[in-house]
Amino acid sequence: MRLMRLMVGCFCLLGLFSCSSTDRAEEQGETDTNDQLVRSFRGTVTGIVPVTQYSGKVAVAGIDPRWVVTIEVSPDENKRGRERKRSYAIHSPTKLFSQPADEVLNKTFDFREYETTGKTGRVLSRRLEVVLPEKPARLSTIISPCTPL
Repeated sequence: MRLMRLMVGCFCLLGLFSCSSTDRAEEQGETDTNDQLVRSFRGTVTGIVPVTQYSGKVAVAGIDPRWVVTIEVSPDENKRGRERKRSYAIHSPTKLFSQPADEVLNKTFDFREYETTGKTGRVLSRRLEVVLPEKPARLSTIISPCTPL
């Protein structure tokens, strides 16, 4: 019985977020949207599980969420007494981190959370972004023929 309620709840959750935020905005007359950065933080990825296996508070970040990423916020980022752990429902950990999910567990990343709001100020959608370190430019030697002076 409990499993059945959980499955029904997950299907309802997925159904709510299956349409895009743009479609919902147009239905409600909020076609002018504003995508803005709401927080930047550093955190360690402590868990990645399918959305059907997660129970708890979660922020949906994207369309068609299939995975929940749990992030433990670094202590220096948590000065204002905000939650120490944040969980985001995302579509694909591999697309978010640009590497397989099992390789990002217990690693620290810089994150950016964006919200898209309508003209009334209501939050229509969220987006989570990982700031990946830039790879150093490869040093290449340019060999050119020299002309004698």
